[in-house]
Amino acid sequence: MAKISERNGPVLLAGEFGTGKKRVAESIRQNARRAEADQDAILSAMRYANYNVTRAARVLHISRATLYSLIDKYNLRFVSSQGKSSRDRESSATSLIF
Repeated sequence: MAKISERNGPVLLAGEFGTGKKRVAESIRQNARRAEADQDAILSAMRYANYNVTRAARVLHISRATLYSLIDKYNLRFVSSQGKSSRDRESSATSLIF
């Protein structure tokens, strides 16, 4: 097995990392569940806050910028009945588009 070491750190063997197929598959499933949970939380907070991003961010205990980043990451778009996106200031009667 290949050895990896740092100057003052322990010696680690490559086989000790546990990157087998089962662990990789479980990691992928966990990432998918996390993404789904994030999207559900964002949608719930946006509905609760009447689609106001600042209020939804407060409900989620994250910054507004972080919420915008998550909205972009998951490609969530909130469009009003007048066709304006969530980033338009005048939006009203908004719904979620996946």
